Amino acid sequence: LECLNSAKRTVIASTGSAFKKFSLGLDKHQVVLMILADCLIRLYVLESVLALFAKNRTDAKRHMTQLIFHDGLLVIERLTTELNEISSGVENNVERLVDLIAEGLK
Repeated sequence: LECLNSAKRTVIASTGSAFKKFSLGLDKHQVVLMILADCLIRLYVLESVLALFAKNRTDAKRHMTQLIFHDGLLVIERLTTELNEISSGVENNVERLVDLIAEGLK
């Protein structure tokens, strides 16, 4: 659960950086919007998988949940890193965001 919360904080921080950089012109930056949408979709999938696992706990479902979480968190890490590179005109700390996700994977 902590890794999911870390991923959420990372996405929120990246969204804030993008908004600071592009402000009201954010709607003109399709790549940024696509990355943000993909991050939100991934978070929704992870929340849904966790809810399904909580309802029916088996070893097979635990392994599948771990696999989906591992993949989803890696994708979110890659996307937020890319978003932070795009928003690099704003003070952001990519290493801190990556560390948050890495802490969640432990």
